[in-house]
Amino acid sequence: MRSLKEELIEILIKSKRLTKEQLDGAIAAQQEKNVPLRKILISNKLISEEELLSLLSGQLYIPTLHLTKY
Repeated sequence: MRSLKEELIEILIKSKRLTKEQLDGAIAAQQEKNVPLRKILISNKLISEEELLSLLSGQLYIPTLHLTKY
């Protein structure tokens, strides 16, 4: 079974949202700083939190829910 990190990398590559080089740089920074990959991607402005959630929800077949609407 693959890890969430591996799934996230595959999703980002398949969606063509990030290049392999961008992901390699983010993975290197993630390993250096020892923080989750998603935090590196968002803090380096490689992807917005909303885009990341949208990609993950599509892959997992779970719709996103915006609590501000309720």
